[in-house]
Amino acid sequence: MEQTVKRINDWAETVFIKQTVQGKAAHLCEEAAELEAALISDPHSDAAKEELADCLILLYNMAFRMGMSVSDVIEAINRKMDKNEKRKWAELNEKGYSSHIET
Repeated sequence: MEQTVKRINDWAETVFIKQTVQGKAAHLCEEAAELEAALISDPHSDAAKEELADCLILLYNMAFRMGMSVSDVIEAINRKMDKNEKRKWAELNEKGYSSHIET
């Protein structure tokens, strides 16, 4: 995994030199919309897998730009999962997902 993330960051830092982390977040929103469209069409398609990869590439490069290593990302995920596992979750909404219930 670390080799793949290094490959992502080496490439992104060469190609997208001037893109800020905020710009990457805006780009991520566009890629997430493309992922949603691909999932609606066929969630098992190569197109959906590619769009998911685009989102992950952006996320890993954003983490790098924020000064995070792969282990920092995993640590942040585990901390967030600790919180998520303690939360109560609502039923699915009309868009097909559930949000945590504020307590």
